[in-house]
Amino acid sequence: YAESVPSESVGFIIASDEPQDKSLFSDDMFNFTTGIAGGSGHYLESFTELSLCDEILMPPSTFSLFAAVLGACPVVPLHADVESAGFERIDEPIAEARSHPVLGVLFK
Repeated sequence: YAESVPSESVGFIIASDEPQDKSLFSDDMFNFTTGIAGGSGHYLESFTELSLCDEILMPPSTFSLFAAVLGACPVVPLHADVESAGFERIDEPIAEARSHPVLGVLFK
């Protein structure tokens, strides 16, 4: 994703409710939220940290979606075909996600 915005300085904050192999993210551009599974913080810290991001790259997740809504930031859905289909920025997560082919599963 960083290559898609070469004029920007990009960093990634990783939030997960499953333990992650930190050696896979050893580059300085990757940081883990304090509330990540196995971390020292509470999941609400991860929620807050995500809400402060400029964009949230996310799988279909209500946690990430509502962090984006709280922070009024766009989302970039991650899915199996994202590398071949390209990254898609959704500026209005609630309004646009409802009819989105990937994020639409979050709404009933």
